[in-house]
Amino acid sequence: MCMRRKAAPTTDGNVQSRLFLRFFLLYALAFPVGVLLYMRGARFVRPETARWLIAWPTALALAGALLTVSKPYLFLLSIGKGLTDALLISGATARVFYGEVTWLPYNGFLLLTLLSCLLFCYAASQACWFAFSARERDMRLLFSRPFAGFILISLVITVLSLTMWFLWPHIT
Repeated sequence: MCMRRKAAPTTDGNVQSRLFLRFFLLYALAFPVGVLLYMRGARFVRPETARWLIAWPTALALAGALLTVSKPYLFLLSIGKGLTDALLISGATARVFYGEVTWLPYNGFLLLTLLSCLLFCYAASQACWFAFSARERDMRLLFSRPFAGFILISLVITVLSLTMWFLWPHIT
């Protein structure tokens, strides 16, 4: 006997939270793969040089709102962010256990990486929703009210991302 649970339909009120959950799940599913890649020898992300990996994926996710293929682009970007963050966290964890880094900077590093992940997923969900809801793809889009709202949200997200970018050298 198969029992079906009735899920609430997607509405304008819950679509952004469902998009956030979708991008977070893609990130979380890519994370174990990144850890396995690190265990197999992939060591191309160093914590000292990974400063750009904190801010750029968020900026690229915001730019995805203006693409015509934003959904697959944002899916692949969140998988890539999950893989690189997994390699980064695995490398930093190994450095802690080898005694190269103390626990306090490591905890700050983990917090900054978690905030980066949450900010990325929020930016991706906002960009995906804007790309879906905006039908115009010409100059009328640039002068519309929804675009002005998206630019305001993008500005706040960019400032938060830049703040994390400037905090990164103090953590590593």
